[in-house]
Formats: sequence, C-alpha cells, structure tokens
Amino acid sequence: MAINIEWQVKPPSKNEDKPLMFPRITDSEIVNERQLADLMASLGSLSRGNAKSALGDMAEVMAGQQIPQLLTYFKTHDSITRDEFERTFGLKRTTAYMRLKELVNMGVIQAIGNGRGTKYIKK
Repeated sequence: MAINIEWQVKPPSKNEDKPLMFPRITDSEIVNERQLADLMASLGSLSRGNAKSALGDMAEVMAGQQIPQLLTYFKTHDSITRDEFERTFGLKRTTAYMRLKELVNMGVIQAIGNGRGTKYIKK
C-alpha cells in the first residue's frame, strides 16, 4: 500500500517554543488508520497515540473546510448522496464516505437510510 504524506509546519503557539510538524495525506487509495499512525510515528517524533490523535484532528479540519461549500449546495438541493458528494468535491469514494461520516459526527448533516440508498440532509 503506497501512502504519500506531505509534512507541513504549524507555527509555534504561545506555550511552545518550536514549530510542530503535522502530516497531510496527498494521495492514497484506502488508508488503514493504524498503519498510517505507525508510519507517521516512524517518520516523525510522534508516538502512535499522538499520531492517531493528529489524524483525527486533521480529518475534522478537512471536513470543516467543506462545510461552507456543503451549506451552499443545500441552498439548491434537499439532500446529497455519497456519489454526488464525491463528484461535487472531487474526492475518491473512500474519502467521500469518511468526510460524510465526519460531518454526521460533527452534527452538520444527518444520514437518512443505509447502504447505497443513503442520503444526507442538512441538520
């Protein structure tokens, strides 16, 4: 499994004296969170636990960036499917599924139905 990670620098906060590095997945098919956390821990100074936490934070940020666009989409549409979300945001299938799941967990949207018939509505 090939995973390309781009390391980015986060400027130091008031309580830190040096910048922090955080990973960003640039392209991958299906990513196993544990494998990715292990890889991040081996490449950087993070423990596997901190790497998993960073992945969670990164997922929330990425989903959060799509909220304004999704709210604009809901001004002209009642619902969105995973396939429509994938095409609208230019995402791969697995990434679209994960983003929708994150948006549901954040309380932005609600899933109606299950499987291929799942639609997502504004909450």
